Amino acid sequence: AVGLVGYALWQLIRAALDPERQGTAAKGLVKRAGYLLSAGVNLTLAVFTAGLAASGRAPQGNGSETQAAGTVLNLPGGQLLLGLVGVGLLGLAGSQLYTAYGAKFMKRMRFTDVQGRVRDLLIRTGQVGIASRGVLMLIIGVFALLAAWSGQASRTVGISEALTWLRSQPSGNLLLGVVAAGTLCYGVWCAVQARYRRIRIQDAA
Repeated sequence: AVGLVGYALWQLIRAALDPERQGTAAKGLVKRAGYLLSAGVNLTLAVFTAGLAASGRAPQGNGSETQAAGTVLNLPGGQLLLGLVGVGLLGLAGSQLYTAYGAKFMKRMRFTDVQGRVRDLLIRTGQVGIASRGVLMLIIGVFALLAAWSGQASRTVGISEALTWLRSQPSGNLLLGVVAAGTLCYGVWCAVQARYRRIRIQDAA
């Protein structure tokens, strides 16, 4: 919970104070809006995690996504709002797949003490991990759009349901194994980022 709060605060700083000088042009504003959304999501997760820690137990069953989708659908224009969430998830998935394919994340990394094959291995780990995360976001986004189109909150899925859906497909065990390996790579890549990511705080010109 503390870690999530820390990350949420950093995303909020990036959105509000713009230390990396993304600017106020359209591209910069879109990025900063994404940082703000990420801050809200991570802060929500932090509150939820802290609640679990305080109670000492986790609720059984997976219904939080359905409940959240039902709340959105009950709002004025709820189907449109849920559809926008789905489109946003698809956009995030596309961005992650594009980033993974071209190793675009390397512009933020600085491998000071690793070279050669180790460096190449770390890059491939990042590509596989980010691509795996993108695939999961793609599945969740598609189901969110289906829920918005049908007006049925029960059609939304979270990560566990997305993995269950993958397993039910032809060669499901193989697909699930690939995504599991990719998710493990993403965890490793997060640790790599903690060590080597370069955060460029730029002075105002």
